[in-house]
Order: sequence, then C-alpha cells, then structure tokens
Amino acid sequence: MNVILYYRVSTDEQAKGFSLDYQEEVLRRFCEIKGYNVINSYREDESGKNFEGRPEWHKLQKFAKENKKSVDLVLVHKWDRFARNILEAYVMLDILDGWGIGVNAVEQWLDMTIHESKIMLSIYLSQGEVERLKISARVKDGNYKALSSGCFINKAPYGYANIKLEEKKQTLEIVEDKAKFIREAFQRVSTGVESGESVLKDMRKRGFKMSDSNFFRMLRKVVYTGKILVPEYKKIPMKIVDGYHDAITDLITFDKVQKILDGKRWNGIVPSHKNDLFPLRNFLICDCCGGNMTASSSQGRTKKYHYYHCHNNHRISLETVHQMFENLLSEITISNGAKELYSEILKNSIKKYSSERNTRTKSIEAEMNKTTQLIDNADERLLNKDIGIETYNRMNDKYQSQLRSLKAEQSELKTEKNPIEQYVDGGLALLSNLITIYNKSDYERKRALIGSIFSGKLVVSKTECRTTETNKVIELFTRNDGQLEGIKKGTNSENSGLSPSVLKAGLEPARTLLFTGF
Repeated sequence: MNVILYYRVSTDEQAKGFSLDYQEEVLRRFCEIKGYNVINSYREDESGKNFEGRPEWHKLQKFAKENKKSVDLVLVHKWDRFARNILEAYVMLDILDGWGIGVNAVEQWLDMTIHESKIMLSIYLSQGEVERLKISARVKDGNYKALSSGCFINKAPYGYANIKLEEKKQTLEIVEDKAKFIREAFQRVSTGVESGESVLKDMRKRGFKMSDSNFFRMLRKVVYTGKILVPEYKKIPMKIVDGYHDAITDLITFDKVQKILDGKRWNGIVPSHKNDLFPLRNFLICDCCGGNMTASSSQGRTKKYHYYHCHNNHRISLETVHQMFENLLSEITISNGAKELYSEILKNSIKKYSSERNTRTKSIEAEMNKTTQLIDNADERLLNKDIGIETYNRMNDKYQSQLRSLKAEQSELKTEKNPIEQYVDGGLALLSNLITIYNKSDYERKRALIGSIFSGKLVVSKTECRTTETNKVIELFTRNDGQLEGIKKGTNSENSGLSPSVLKAGLEPARTLLFTGF
C-alpha cells in the first residue's frame, strides 16, 4: 500500500509532546511493521482549525490529485492531526475519497469497511474540535485579561518596540527616532492649520515612511496616549485602560486630532487639486459678483496665460493677483511699539494664566475625587445587587470616561509650559518678515500661512486685494504707535482685550512655520 505521511503541530501543541519528530517516528515505525510504502511526507506547523491556512496540506493535496492512481492512503498520528474542525474534516474526506484515497490515524485506527466505524470517526473528530474550541477560549480569556491589565499583546505600532517586563508582562517601549515623527504629526494636525496630507508629505521628505491609509489609521490609535483599547468581549463593553507603556502624545492633543478627523475641516482650504502656480486658489472672492474664484490656464499663440477667475468669467492675471497679495502682506508689519507692548502684556498674561491654572488644578482634583467616589458607589451597588451588570457597565463607562478626561487635563496642566512663551521670540521675528518668508515657502507652506493669517477669504478686484477678516493679534501688532497709546496706559491683558488663548492663537502663523521646518 502506498501512503503519504502528514505530521502537524501548532505552536502551543509542541510544548505538550506533539512534536513533529515524534509523530514522524511513530508513523514510519507503523509503516515498517505494516509493510506500507511511504511515497511522500509533509510537515506542518499550523493550526488545525481549517485547511485553508495550511500550505503543506495544499502541497499534499496537489500531489495526491496528480498521483491519485498510485496513492492509497494519507496517514496521520491521531485524527486531531488531520483536522480540528469536524465540518471541514468531512468535506476533505469526501474530496480524497472521490480520488480513491483514504485517511486513517495510527493511534486511532478505524476499519472503514465497517459502517459503525463512522460513529467512532465522528467522536474522534468531535474531540479534536472541542479541544480546539477550549484552547481558543483559553487564549481569548488570557488576551482579554492581559489587555485589561494594561499589557500590549500585538505587534508594536510605528514608534514603539515590543518588550517584556520583569513580570513577563508584554508592553511597549518608545523608539525615539521613529516616535519623533508620530509626536510631530499629532501636534501639527491638532492645530487645524495643516491638512494631514501636507503634514505627511513634509515628513516624508525627512525620512518618515508610511502609506497614506496607515498614516490616518495611526492618528486614530489611542495606544499613542499610553492607553490600551480593550475590545468588547462576552457582552462586556469596549473600554480603554491605562497601559504599562509611556505615551508619545497627550490625550488633549489626541482628542483634538480626533475632532478634526471626524469632520471639522482644518483652518486652511483644501483645493480640488494641487497646482503650484495657484497657491491662492479657493482663498479668493470676486469683487464684482461676490462669487468664489478658482484658477486655470489658457494656451495663447506663443505661451500659456494663467488667471484667477470666478464662474461669471471675471478674470485677473496670475501676476496681478500675486503682486496685489504681496502688497497686502507687506502692509502687515509689526510697529515699533508693538514688541514692547506685547512684552508687557505677556508678563501680566503669564501671571494671570498661572493663577487660573492653579485654580483649575485644584478644581480638577476635587472633580476626580467626586468621580472616583461615584465609581466606588457603583461597585458597591453591584455587589449588593441593587443594580444589574448592564446598568453597572453603563455607569462605569461614563464615570471612567470622565475620569480619563480629568486625568488628561490634569497631566496637561502639570507638564504644560506657558502657552504664550513657546513661540514668542521666533514668532515676532517671523511676523516681522512675512513677505520674504512667503516667497521662499513651497505650495503647502504658503497655503498654511495664508490660512493662519487671514480668518476669512480675500476680496480681489483688478486694482486691489483686501481682507474681510484678519487675525486679531496680528491686527494689534500692525497698529501704529499712536493707536497703541491707549493700551500702553494699562498693560493688563484684560485691558488689551487679549486672553492667553487669544495670544496663543495669534502666533499660529509662527507655529505653522516653525512646525514645518522654517
């Protein structure tokens, strides 16, 4: 009798004595005793839950089909080596039987000429499937417990590497040369000034490697905040827990990015398609009809002519519009008294902001204590059977979410430097020379800069380009010294009409350029 030998283990089973070498030894000794002729053999290290994921079985099946006239039997150690899925096992048995090839197990031998052997076959196959289901359940339970405790059990995402702690708990450690790109991506997208596409393109120039789809999936991963996402399991709702690993970005920045990705458009305007010739496209309004202006080129006899135009065909040459826009930018110059005034306002703003931060920190601590008490009360009510598990889960999810938000805000307040100071020196220098910086910028930086300076669109006629709304702080900076006198008399930031948050927003053009490498 001509036989094919098939040995199979999964990774878990090797530790239990089902090694491939042992199976081969048993099968070959059996064939020697029986006088069977071994014409081929296959070794597999894959799960038995199906045949699809077993490359060696595919080779066996192909060989058996091509040599069905000379193959009589496929021999395995036990029936669970053949399959751990009873339905798929019967389907495969029918296929092999159609080729005139049988299957049997040396330690669970069945005489297939006796009909009652079918009963034992179903028992053996069922045992294998039941054991597979038990193994699967144990693995899932273990994974859920590991995730719930803060372990990370999957392949490390970009910016991290897999490690094990002393307690053999799986977690992550930061790989700084990659993590710096992740940190920058979250920071830049969270400002709302640049699109994700432009951020990705700029970072690729500096060695960052990631596809578009993976980049936007990365921005959705809460693991970068030091948290672990625990999926729904056995009707237990999905939850987010603290991980053992360090965060690359903070929760507040992460939440800002999620809001932007969920539909809030960035402050700039996305053109329908990129054309380096027309950086002002979609930023302009026609003075004649009030309609939005687009841009296009037309072929003349000797060269192409480029225009900005509205849908009513009011058009202005590219050179004229760009010159008028540069004239507008050149008017945005920081006056002599603005720097001195800003410094005075800054001192008062820092003092006020620090006081507000301390007050908010105490308020957060009180709210956290109250929320923690609500969680403890819910636990006690569940133990006393005053509420059911579904009600408890809803309450617990709500309170845990509140607690996470409070912790994130607390962490931000503890580690945050004053929001104004970070960009002051570079910001004032950049704002002093906008026209030069604009002309040296590439397409994406120009559009990001325009979107951060001008809150509204620009109105264009054949003789001028004017703005409908300018950044409030830039407007203050560009006042002449006489206009600033009234503010100088009272340097309190409240008298100037500027809160710390407004001052921070006013430096967005500087932040944009600093983030993009200027």
